[in-house]
Amino acid sequence: MRILVTADVHGSSKAIEMYRVLSPKYDLVIIAGDVAPNRRPRAFYPTFKQIVRAIGNKPIVFVAGNADPQEALERNPPRDNVYNVHASIAKILGLTFTGIGGSTPTPFKTPNEYPETRFDSLFVDPGEPFIFVTHVPPRGINDAAFFRGVRQNVGSLAIRRIVEDYQPILHAHGHVHEARGIEKLGDTICVNPGPAKYGFYAHAEIEMIDGTPIVKNVDLRVYTREKEGEKSERNERVELLGLRNYEDYRTARP
Repeated sequence: MRILVTADVHGSSKAIEMYRVLSPKYDLVIIAGDVAPNRRPRAFYPTFKQIVRAIGNKPIVFVAGNADPQEALERNPPRDNVYNVHASIAKILGLTFTGIGGSTPTPFKTPNEYPETRFDSLFVDPGEPFIFVTHVPPRGINDAAFFRGVRQNVGSLAIRRIVEDYQPILHAHGHVHEARGIEKLGDTICVNPGPAKYGFYAHAEIEMIDGTPIVKNVDLRVYTREKEGEKSERNERVELLGLRNYEDYRTARP
């Protein structure tokens, strides 16, 4: 099974075009929060409708991000192929998903920010191998942010504990735009695909072996209008820079 892993759309028309072009090549799409543009949380609703229309009938698994309105955490999608896995479980195409939306507190005072204790209470254990979808990353994993020139690990301690204790086969998250990457936490593959608003996404392949889902491959990719799904020279530059600071990230993005 091929999964298109995305996050941090932020109202981008390029991201919506990316969903339209790439979705036919995938079996399922993950959106790990922040559909709305920054400081415009109510734009979540028209943007999400455009995304669903662009993807078509492929299953969509999502959680809301910190930039999205609070109501989006509990939003019940009107279409049967769209699954909000915030504090809930969904079984789709033989895979099990659960997730948690929102983020821990940020300097930007966005609508969906909560203390660590809330994340502990929102986790639902599926009791079987599962894919975990959150907006915020685990502390120390794909979470190095640069704020006013200072590097900080801004992931959630509660999310890290959940991943360490329950070991999902794959953890899809976003939130920290400059911390695009793939890391392992125990046996869990954690992927921050990077902001979809710049055309970043991740490609994941899951194989069923004796009824158990196994992650066969995860890699980072970038959508360009010229060559969809291929890494561009600029994208390679982002990776090689090691994201030393936010300005490097901004100038190197596609």
